[in-house]
Amino acid sequence: MRNSKIYEAFKPKADLLMKYQLCKAYLNDNGSIVHMVESILSKKFFDLTDKEKAYIRDCHGRSNAVVEIPRHDFKANVNDILGEFIEKNFDVMVSEVLSRKSTYPLTFRDIIERNLD
Repeated sequence: MRNSKIYEAFKPKADLLMKYQLCKAYLNDNGSIVHMVESILSKKFFDLTDKEKAYIRDCHGRSNAVVEIPRHDFKANVNDILGEFIEKNFDVMVSEVLSRKSTYPLTFRDIIERNLD
């Protein structure tokens, strides 16, 4: 990761809402948190069945919900899924902010500006 200093400054401030806002900006999608998780997992596991997608949607409204897909031996909570996605795409997100894409939250943009080398 090229932007490790920025990522280390970001991690303590990365709550579920911040992660959701970053994923929303990156994916250019206004869906709910559960919709974001479904979208991320659909990209990770290309062959999700309708029943497995229903398992994901059942997490709606539960705090710290756990998503389980037994066929892929996958079990993680929503916060971890969003966090893993952000970590994987963090450099792209930072470069989009630096190129003045304004859909990212102000808090994230401030973190980047304060920690540029």
